[in-house]
Amino acid sequence: MIPKKNLSCSKNRKAREKEARRQAILESARTIIQAEGYHNATVAQIAADAEFGIGTIYQFFANKHKLFEEVLFWELSEFTAGLHKSVSHDASWQEQLSAFVRYYLYWTEHEPHLQQMIQDVILSALPDEATAMIERLKDVYRDILHTLETILHDILKTKDTETSELIIHSIIGTVTTLSDSWTMNMLSKKPTAYGDKIITSLINILGGLLVEEN
Repeated sequence: MIPKKNLSCSKNRKAREKEARRQAILESARTIIQAEGYHNATVAQIAADAEFGIGTIYQFFANKHKLFEEVLFWELSEFTAGLHKSVSHDASWQEQLSAFVRYYLYWTEHEPHLQQMIQDVILSALPDEATAMIERLKDVYRDILHTLETILHDILKTKDTETSELIIHSIIGTVTTLSDSWTMNMLSKKPTAYGDKIITSLINILGGLLVEEN
């Protein structure tokens, strides 16, 4: 009879091995998508890069779209985790806002494929799948908004809902527009080159709102 402790260790090891294989597939899928583009990337290419058989890929993901969807949300989770880490809650709101903007622009600059991938994954999904994906994207967006709301708490706490929403979405809109323009090769400089001017303008405007209240 095999001791229960050994059975537990065996199960844990198998679970770790399974998760390691899944992670390897996601990493290979990201590599292939970045190199070939969403529509040109194939499961065969991903399997070869990960050094697995094609059948192994389908053990983890029902189809190509499901695999690419998980790659997308894996990258988005990395983005939000990095965003949270970059913002120190011990710093002033100006320093936190600066870190928020710089991180956002840095990610935009180094992951330009992400915006296009979001569109490709949604457009290639079945209607029910697209609806579920949009809800997942909303959760990511809410997380980003909440981070910014926390940074600007002292400014927003005295504002009505409409004004608060305008402030938050204007900031997000500014960095997102730069992201879109960079993706479409419509910027004369890299997104991070605009960081100082954006941050200075935002701090001056928001600081003025804070002074008005006092």
